[in-house]
Amino acid sequence: MEKQYKVGIIGAGNIAARFDEPGSKDVLTHAHAYSLHPGFKICGFADVDEEKARVAASQWGGRVYQTVDELLSREQPEIISVCTPDETHAEVVKQLKGKNILGGILEKPLAVDFADARAITVSPLVKKGKFVVNYSRLFVPEFQKLRQDYRQVAYGRLVSVTGYYGKGLIHNGSHMISLFHWLFGNVKVVKKLSTVYDYTKTDPNVSAILQLPDKVMCFLCAVDSRLYTMFELDMFFEKARVRMVESGHKLEVYELERSKRYSGYTTMSPKEVITTSLGRSLAFAVENLYNWLEGKQPPLSTVGEAFAVQRICQDIILSK
Repeated sequence: MEKQYKVGIIGAGNIAARFDEPGSKDVLTHAHAYSLHPGFKICGFADVDEEKARVAASQWGGRVYQTVDELLSREQPEIISVCTPDETHAEVVKQLKGKNILGGILEKPLAVDFADARAITVSPLVKKGKFVVNYSRLFVPEFQKLRQDYRQVAYGRLVSVTGYYGKGLIHNGSHMISLFHWLFGNVKVVKKLSTVYDYTKTDPNVSAILQLPDKVMCFLCAVDSRLYTMFELDMFFEKARVRMVESGHKLEVYELERSKRYSGYTTMSPKEVITTSLGRSLAFAVENLYNWLEGKQPPLSTVGEAFAVQRICQDIILSK
């Protein structure tokens, strides 16, 4: 029988427990993902809103606590998920100091404030423990295949990239920056274009020009989330175009085609639509965490990589 770890979930909101329910097809919460894995058992939820914790525990199991200290002292969990608001992450991690925490899952971003993100990265707990960060697409097989295809030049040379996002550069745009960094490699900030505050006063929505390896231009386009939700990625290669649509639930692949209307011109036509398993990304993240704890697999989304993403976001904010 495989080892089973005790899990404490800090925060009982949407991503922690409320986006789905037992039996849902998609796995959209930490609680659902842990509940499906035989190597983990939820021992409790902690939330300042005790009623939220009570509802979460009634669905997913475990006991109810209003403070992190109570959860830690009474349950002594080995694994922690930090699912609290962005600006509280650093304080929560600080509260874990000196406890027998082996690792867990940190919600993205590491923090809103860059200094807080750095503090998390250098904390003894995080440096010693095994923590993955929930940049969800990095755990998904279809995106891993896309990364492999890019590295093997399956579509030819990368020509240009455009990403669209909303709801704050740090909160949501960091997902896009994480994809740029993970898929393509080093990301340099060229110029900030515009700023709009569509989420919070401390996390602006920023459009910018970036540069990828081989001097490939990359455009980060902020879309006001008060109008609608947008998270899409458009990649042009020598031999194909790949579009990430529906927030990554689908990948559209276009191939070259001689124009039937204009002689001598080459266009793009749809080749296939790949339905991804993004809806199960947290299940993949929990599996990756377990395999890392057991020495079977390296982490797929590390704190160090998340801090590199935060640094790029900070460079965008400070650029002119």
